[in-house]
Amino acid sequence: MRITKSSVDAAEPGIKDHLLWDDRLPGFGCKITPKGSKVFVYQYRIGGRGSPARRYTIGKFGPITADQARREAETLALKVAQGIDPQAVKIEKARISVDLAFSAYVDRFHRDYLTKAWEASERGALVLLRRYAVPVLRNKPLPEITRKDITACPPSAPMAQI
Repeated sequence: MRITKSSVDAAEPGIKDHLLWDDRLPGFGCKITPKGSKVFVYQYRIGGRGSPARRYTIGKFGPITADQARREAETLALKVAQGIDPQAVKIEKARISVDLAFSAYVDRFHRDYLTKAWEASERGALVLLRRYAVPVLRNKPLPEITRKDITACPPSAPMAQI
């Protein structure tokens, strides 16, 4: 069956999760849970038939239409054909956004660098970072911070006021 809005609407929940697979795009499907939640998925293998199947969640039916999910699955299929594992990319992005978030990094920067290299003014530097940079940059990952982001931070007050 081709996955469309009407085919997903018509799908009824069962006792356990079940999947509707698209007959035109291999790996593209819709998972229906016992509670009636419907989620678009793309299932693939990196490395051929001998490797384990991986399942990538595209999104929930409703906010995402069947056509949008199909286009995303086609993009994922292209990445898999190029040898890129979409699930690994998704996990790495999540790790970067948590591990390299600016607000969390400020504390590490203070502990590992400021206290050693700027002993005389480490407290003042930390206060400036927290007062002026953290409210603007928040949890933005370090690799994504641009010059424009830095210039958006307000100019700092003179150190004597701290």
